[in-house]
Amino acid sequence: MSDVTVIDNFLDPESFEDIQETMMSREFPWYWGESVVYSKGQVPDDRQPLLCDEIYDFQFTHMFFQVNKVTSKYYNNIVPLLNKLECKGVNRIKANLNPIKPRDIVEHEYHVDNYVTPYTSIFYLNTNDGYTIFKDGTKIESVENRMLTFKTSFYHTGSSCTDQKRRVVINFNYYK
Repeated sequence: MSDVTVIDNFLDPESFEDIQETMMSREFPWYWGESVVYSKGQVPDDRQPLLCDEIYDFQFTHMFFQVNKVTSKYYNNIVPLLNKLECKGVNRIKANLNPIKPRDIVEHEYHVDNYVTPYTSIFYLNTNDGYTIFKDGTKIESVENRMLTFKTSFYHTGSSCTDQKRRVVINFNYYK
């Protein structure tokens, strides 16, 4: 797919390890998300069909930035990512944790993150057999310290994993 960029070893090892150790620790706060893609009352007219059984439509999240303000005391940990992405403005920064599904990988719902910002980037915190997949079938594997960037208007979805306890990513919606 054109207009999709994948950069491996995005951060220097020290910066990456700082973010990974912080977010993968037992002290890092994760919050229940009733749905992977949309909150109740926020379903758009162009909603795509759910690709999994409804029982698997959940995740844990951590909001770093939303509605023009920092919402996490861990925001400074991800500043190296913002600097390297050359963000000029941010709409939202959210981390997602999808727990293991022991038998089969579960894909969720194709979506666009918003209709405001031109860019979406996904930063992968751990290597696992999960992935990000675009509606055209392009699949990007979850590899730690990998950055995926694409136009926010591209329909995509994430997945669970079967070979690690969790799949963890940070999602950025921003302007360059």
